[in-house]
Amino acid sequence: MNIVQNLLNSMQPTRNRSTTTRLSFGLMVNVWIFTTALATWLPTGLSAQPNCQTVPASEVQEVTSRSLFDLFGQSHAEPLRIGLMTDLGALLSDRRNDEYQPASLSLTDPFGSVTNWKARVKMRGRFRRMNCDFPPLKLDLDKDDLRAAGLAPFDQFKLVTHCLDDETSRQVVLREYLAYAMYRALTGQSLRTRLVEVRYTDVSGTYDGFTRLGFLIEDIDELAARLGGEEFEIMNLPDDSFDPYQRMMQSLFQFMVANTDWDLVMARNVKFIKQPFSEEVLAIPYDFDFSGLVNAPYAIPDPNIGLTSLTDRVFKGPRETEAVVRATVAHYQSKKSDLLRVIDELESLDRESRSHARQMIQSFYRILENETLVKRLFVSPDEGGRVDN
Repeated sequence: MNIVQNLLNSMQPTRNRSTTTRLSFGLMVNVWIFTTALATWLPTGLSAQPNCQTVPASEVQEVTSRSLFDLFGQSHAEPLRIGLMTDLGALLSDRRNDEYQPASLSLTDPFGSVTNWKARVKMRGRFRRMNCDFPPLKLDLDKDDLRAAGLAPFDQFKLVTHCLDDETSRQVVLREYLAYAMYRALTGQSLRTRLVEVRYTDVSGTYDGFTRLGFLIEDIDELAARLGGEEFEIMNLPDDSFDPYQRMMQSLFQFMVANTDWDLVMARNVKFIKQPFSEEVLAIPYDFDFSGLVNAPYAIPDPNIGLTSLTDRVFKGPRETEAVVRATVAHYQSKKSDLLRVIDELESLDRESRSHARQMIQSFYRILENETLVKRLFVSPDEGGRVDN
């Protein structure tokens, strides 16, 4: 009880708050962080990941305990309720517009209290913004508001939205969320996500209010801070720039979910983080809607590499040394039950989506059990690498 009491005592709001509202909200934020941490982290524990850099001690409180994303929790069972109020008429009228517009974001915490945040919103992405009824969005909060609430100033989030207004699109959202959750189960060097039920309110009156499923993705800067590194954007990195074990980790994951919509050379659908104590780079994957696991109705297989089905697998990562491959395959084999458990715990998946996901995982592990095939695909310099489910 002494540890718990000390934590609670350390969470008392400071005396230099300018208003009673900020005092009470600061306390609520701290208690929410504390209870979310207990509920989310303690049952499962946190294991050290290979090659994962430690967050500097000076940043531990700000980065790991006090960001807005930490308040969201990591539960798969119950989506977080949020509200987004903006001029939807203006937002959706020009799909080529990359400018932010004013918005308001509301969050309903685990105690049922609602807090409102001044925000900006804009469309993002390429294919989905032009081909879906509703585009993916990017949210930008006010750093000063976050600091005033006692939170770290990580102010940007991606919001993955429904493409069409139907159950198929809802399942596509869930299957892409599942991809992020499975990668998170494999390594802590990954972007966090949070399922949300979003209540959209159009201030222009063009659209009636509606609620749809989506999920939030944390900003790459927050992940970089957690890992003690920094994000940088560059193309054509030499092969020896990367941490080979982490590169194989993400390349094998892309193979597992049958995703070919990525490229290390062109920095396509991967973010780069430079580690602080070495020159090695981490490649962080994102955007899996063109994968066989997600199997979105609008996605098409890439004919340039001979695909005829989204569930065809092609290994697009560079071949690694046998030592790197063996270590990575052994790590994946140790995580099979965890991956299947992530699938089973995502209750909103329908029977077809759950069966499809399990079949994808099982077929992947049958490949890993074939040592000759593993060498040919991942170690041998032979061309190709296609494996049909």
